[in-house]
Amino acid sequence: MNEQLNFNFEEYPDLPTNFPDYNQLLTQRVSSIKQTNGFDPHKLMVQKKKMESGEIESNIPSKLWPEKDIKILEDFCETHGIIGYNCGKMNPIAALCMLKQTMGIVEGPLEKRVPYGYQQMNSVDNNVKKKTLLKG
Repeated sequence: MNEQLNFNFEEYPDLPTNFPDYNQLLTQRVSSIKQTNGFDPHKLMVQKKKMESGEIESNIPSKLWPEKDIKILEDFCETHGIIGYNCGKMNPIAALCMLKQTMGIVEGPLEKRVPYGYQQMNSVDNNVKKKTLLKG
């Protein structure tokens, strides 16, 4: 089982004896990506590091939402005991709707939420009681 493997290139003449330089292969691969779509991941990482350190200013436009929309979301989170909610770049009102849907909170009267064709159980029982015939 523990035999030592002696690999002899003379037995397999088709195998290459000179192996490529992996640094050179990596450089070729990165340069082909740059030529294909113009995206340079190294340049992007360097630029991000410079923006985080404060060397250059961020040229990414920031979206400012209305204060009243942010306040509504903050109040909802405060009343329901939510410590933090990150909605990313989403509109605060849309984030509030998504949060309510996730929590199962439904607003509005029941009559407006019942789909067309469905009835409330109490209304069906009342109609049956009215039509009951008394045998006498």
